[in-house]
Amino acid sequence: MLHVPSPGLAGRRIAGTCAATLAAATAFVLFGGAVPAQAANVNGSCTASRGNYGNASTYYHVTGATTYIDEFDWTLGGPSGGKSNVNLQQKINVSGGGDTVLYSWNSPDNVKAGDGSHTPTQTVSVPLEKATYTNYQFIFDRTLVDPKCTARTVPDI
Repeated sequence: MLHVPSPGLAGRRIAGTCAATLAAATAFVLFGGAVPAQAANVNGSCTASRGNYGNASTYYHVTGATTYIDEFDWTLGGPSGGKSNVNLQQKINVSGGGDTVLYSWNSPDNVKAGDGSHTPTQTVSVPLEKATYTNYQFIFDRTLVDPKCTARTVPDI
């Protein structure tokens, strides 16, 4: 029989561990021994000149030995017109440089400040043994010179 100490952090930690173990065992039985997909997101940000910034989020899930990229989200902040751009590339990190581009997308010349997203138009998958990351290039629509910055998201797998 499991002894749970009197109320306090230690007792909650044991109860949480028991609940997590029970949930994992239930998932193992329900899914016939297969491990269900794990979903997550990673964030990055950058700052450009003239008060502009970009926040980036890459959503992915892991099934078996493969990472699948599900969605790219961003927020453009600071003053800008309605013709900003978001260019993104999903890459595999190759030691020594020359990283492999798995997927790229360039927005039309009409991105407004605020939130936006892009769902890949093809399956983007990476074996777990490969390091992957997403570069988001933000180009802010301003008079004269358009400020730019690049944010990077790296899954913690």
